[in-house]
Amino acid sequence: MAGAGMQAPHDGTSTPTVLACPECDLLQTEVVLHAYGSARCNRCQAFLYRDTPHGLERALVATVCSIFFYLLANLFPLIS
Repeated sequence: MAGAGMQAPHDGTSTPTVLACPECDLLQTEVVLHAYGSARCNRCQAFLYRDTPHGLERALVATVCSIFFYLLANLFPLIS
């Protein structure tokens, strides 16, 4: 996983998030990542998850643009 000292603090009242590696099924606790960081499995080095800043906003912008261009292409055909 990520480097030492990057684990989320555990206050004892909440249960830590446990993830299973998709490749080898090793159970690991979720760690806090820096921007553009990625967490890897301790055993097989497979990617567990990545931190993509503004990922939801990027997906929303791509969706809105694709809808706009889809409508534009259907309203104004090039060959008639």
